[in-house]
Amino acid sequence: MQSTKYNTVKNIVFIAIVIIGLLLLSGCQFFNKASTKGQATSAPVLVDGKMYVGSVDKTLYALNAVTGSQNNKYENMGIISAPLTYANGTIFAGSNDYQTLYAIDTVSKKIKWKFESGGQVISSTAYADGIVYFASDNFYAIDATTGKEKWRFEEDTAVAPPAVDNGTVYFVGYTTKLYAFDIKSGKLKFDFKSDDVTDTELGPVAADGVVYLGSDDLYALDGATGKEIWKFKVDGGVLSSPQLEGVIYFGNDKGQVFAIDAKSGKEVWKFSTENEIYSSAAVSEDTVYF
Repeated sequence: MQSTKYNTVKNIVFIAIVIIGLLLLSGCQFFNKASTKGQATSAPVLVDGKMYVGSVDKTLYALNAVTGSQNNKYENMGIISAPLTYANGTIFAGSNDYQTLYAIDTVSKKIKWKFESGGQVISSTAYADGIVYFASDNFYAIDATTGKEKWRFEEDTAVAPPAVDNGTVYFVGYTTKLYAFDIKSGKLKFDFKSDDVTDTELGPVAADGVVYLGSDDLYALDGATGKEIWKFKVDGGVLSSPQLEGVIYFGNDKGQVFAIDAKSGKEVWKFSTENEIYSSAAVSEDTVYF
């Protein structure tokens, strides 16, 4: 027979689940019907109490993050499906069908500039030292203040977000090569190609002069030369973009979550789940969420 204490705890948990579910359902209905005219198409970004999100009605909305009420909107921007990027008071948003990158001033609420490329903008941008990087028909480096092109790379382009570290921008091209460019000149520093790198949808991670690349296996490369520092063999391949917090976290198609020491490439721990791990990790203090 189950104890009274057990039944009480079970009932409390059940009630909590019901309350949370009702709150979530209420919030979803409110945002969908009261704040936007269509389904959200991009991952939102929070800035100063406002949530910016793209919608299927080709509008970018700025919503009150607490109430969901509409603060501002930017119409006729096309479908924005790539995650938005925020840096130095500016929201960067890429449009699929309009093939345009927009820069929106979050203070004046005005569009600062727009840059028209020759293809869809489907990956999020990267920002560093006054330059914004994004992939479309080519790989572009754009002055974040003026919207003027600094340089472009025409031989290949990317789907996954680029990474920036130590004056270098990195991205994985459709050819599955990892490219490294000088952020100021656009000069190619190196490219890296391996038969084990077969996935073009996982972006690199770069920090402290090292670039990490996940595909069939996980690589750590010298960020200046592209030479291999270590390689961690992954049974089932790397499915989620690695997250770096001194330790590298990622998941594979066998439902395993790995924690790898960033310096040595040695396994710190491994945890098995029941399903494939496609999402990237979120790390808060001593806890990793997948």
